Amino acid sequence: QVEWGRALQGVLLAAFTLFPYGAIAFFLAIVTRSPVFSIAIAGGFGLIGENLLIGLLSVVGKEYLQYAVYLPTALSQGLMAAVKPTGIDGLLPPSTCAVGILIYGVVFVALAVVVFQRQDLSSGS
Repeated sequence: QVEWGRALQGVLLAAFTLFPYGAIAFFLAIVTRSPVFSIAIAGGFGLIGENLLIGLLSVVGKEYLQYAVYLPTALSQGLMAAVKPTGIDGLLPPSTCAVGILIYGVVFVALAVVVFQRQDLSSGS
């Protein structure tokens, strides 16, 4: 038996967890004027960069590893725990994760708007 309400909630939350990466890609597309580059960098940050940063934080010192829960991947995992428990210890509550994801997205979209307004679109580069 499929619980359609829970399935829809999971799909909507999963889509919302992509907001920071979309905002980062949008910001980079405005800054670099290259959509392909921006998508590659945002995807690479999500897939590789965050894991490298977590590894670096653990090497620098265990006390710095506590900040890894504020990276978009950890926030996404914490938010998805609202639908199905992940079994990962140390995640923030889902409501806090939702606010964190929203903050990432809003900050990068706002930065993109500021950079776009300052760009000279009449030049070729």
